Amino acid sequence: MQIKNDVIWQSALLMLGFGVLIGVLFPFFSDFVLALPKEKVYTTIFFTVCIISGIIVGLIGFLIIKITIIKRLANLKNKIDTISTNIQNYIEGKIKYVESCTDCFVEKNRDVYGLGTKYNLFISIIRQFFWQYQKSDEFYLKLNESLEIKELNRNFAKFVTDNFNCLGIEIFNLDRMGNLNVIFSYLSREQLNDKQKESIKNILDKGQLLSFRDSNIEISIATLSVKPKEVVFLPIETKKSEKYLIALYFNSYLKQDDINFFKRLIYQYNLALDRSSAYEHMQKIAALDELTGIYNRRFGMQRLAEDYSRAKRSGNAFYVIMFDIDHFKKINDTFGHQAGDYVLYQIAKTIKSLLRIEDVFLRYGGEEFVAGLICKFENVIEKAETIRKEIEKLTFLFNDFEIKATVSIGISKSQPSDLLTIESLIKEADEALYIAKNSGRNKVFIKQ
Repeated sequence: MQIKNDVIWQSALLMLGFGVLIGVLFPFFSDFVLALPKEKVYTTIFFTVCIISGIIVGLIGFLIIKITIIKRLANLKNKIDTISTNIQNYIEGKIKYVESCTDCFVEKNRDVYGLGTKYNLFISIIRQFFWQYQKSDEFYLKLNESLEIKELNRNFAKFVTDNFNCLGIEIFNLDRMGNLNVIFSYLSREQLNDKQKESIKNILDKGQLLSFRDSNIEISIATLSVKPKEVVFLPIETKKSEKYLIALYFNSYLKQDDINFFKRLIYQYNLALDRSSAYEHMQKIAALDELTGIYNRRFGMQRLAEDYSRAKRSGNAFYVIMFDIDHFKKINDTFGHQAGDYVLYQIAKTIKSLLRIEDVFLRYGGEEFVAGLICKFENVIEKAETIRKEIEKLTFLFNDFEIKATVSIGISKSQPSDLLTIESLIKEADEALYIAKNSGRNKVFIKQ
């Protein structure tokens, strides 16, 4: 690609104009400065030769600029086009990583007034941003696979060690009885002594991220003892007031940007930990619906009320979405109740996969499901439409039958306040669902 023609033509005209000006002024310069004979200077031939010479000099000057500056600017523009295309391909899902761009940087020998250096720095920042975005997304998906705390910690540790120069990870838990335990370790760890326990409790009491470089801390990996270059302690606290401490041991020094990135990962991990804790707790009290594997009505309503109260305290928007499988009785009557159960399970599984980890999702009764979302208005509408369209596209294969199903969806409108309960929002969502079903089904309707 080339720099736009108007820039090239402007440069050419300026250099030619400058050459003509020099050619016109040179005879006068020859007379007053060089003291050449006037009868030889002020002639048509001399003026013509001077002007032609000026034009030639102007053309030479333009060619020099074109070869050096304009060519380098064209190279910079090509690099900008390359990274822009690379980012667009990433957004469209054509490539997995923006960092896979191998021709995005300006070479040092093609720099122009430091623009290339600044551009390279800017591209490095962009690539780092997209890399962190991609890794955050991978981390989220990885955590989403984990229901039990043990599995969650294993996936967390594997992600960190696979993607960072991390020697090992330990996770400590301080329960409500004051007992401190190592619940996960990528190291050859012996039992904690009293001094170590006291140090860990002090860090947990402070509740702040701590980082130590070149400390005297030694860790054991297999049969080796290693001194990490940097150790980071990340304390977290769950909704049930249980305290955890994540210790990360790195073989390199972290930048502040790395620390901030880990803070974001820990925030996601904390949400996943809350979910896993809730999952294990509800397993004990049989809180899952036996057929669909999602929250049953009793436990789901409790979680829904908790999220509603949290949204009310924080001033966030909260929406209740109610789903109902259209003509579900007809599916049961046509294909049998086992097929109906299979459709129920697959639809619940699909909806759950399209919701976030922190969203509450439960079987409300029969073929009805309810979800509670803390999000913006436009996001809840988009989410409901996405779920409706995804289910509409599905074909459920049961034995030799191909079963199609759709859902009608109602969404509450009112926002959390002391005057409204979670039951009020569910009633609004139910009324909206009724309108959606009576206006043709397979629709999303929000209570006005």
